[in-house]
Amino acid sequence: EHCYVHFNGFGKTVSGLRRKSGLAEIIQPYILQRRVEDVLPELPAKSRQDLWSPMSATQARLYQQMQKSMVATLDLSTSIFAVGALAQTTRLRQLAIAPSLLLPTKFAGSKASVLADLRNSLNGNQFVVFSTFSTAILQAAEMLGSSVATITGRNDYAERQKTLQRFRAGDVQV
Repeated sequence: EHCYVHFNGFGKTVSGLRRKSGLAEIIQPYILQRRVEDVLPELPAKSRQDLWSPMSATQARLYQQMQKSMVATLDLSTSIFAVGALAQTTRLRQLAIAPSLLLPTKFAGSKASVLADLRNSLNGNQFVVFSTFSTAILQAAEMLGSSVATITGRNDYAERQKTLQRFRAGDVQV
């Protein structure tokens, strides 16, 4: 109704917009874009700080193995495989964050200690950590212990609201 649809002999091809009016209202429930200023006006201005965390020797070895041959081996019984370029890129990103995202080990990687140092240096001031990988957020929360709240795709709306309220009230630091 809103797009051009053609049968190509194998299926349908959708191309271009035929009728723009009304389309925004139809897709609006599926798209949510809000500015931080509108949702959390009490937050101070965003500040960005780049913190470098060199990989440990084991983490660097696993990363280099994956980069070179699409296989990284922790020991004789534990290996990580990447079947294609996209999988390899994802595995490399996970290894750079924390090998424990992929391996059955407590080896958190160097970023975990940088995060702990950051928390200690902020003297109780709040901060937010974002990650593409929800498991990384959950592992970081476990490592940091108290005064940490998480919001991931696993939380329903009510849990997210409750967590945001705790953060806004200052009940949690991270």
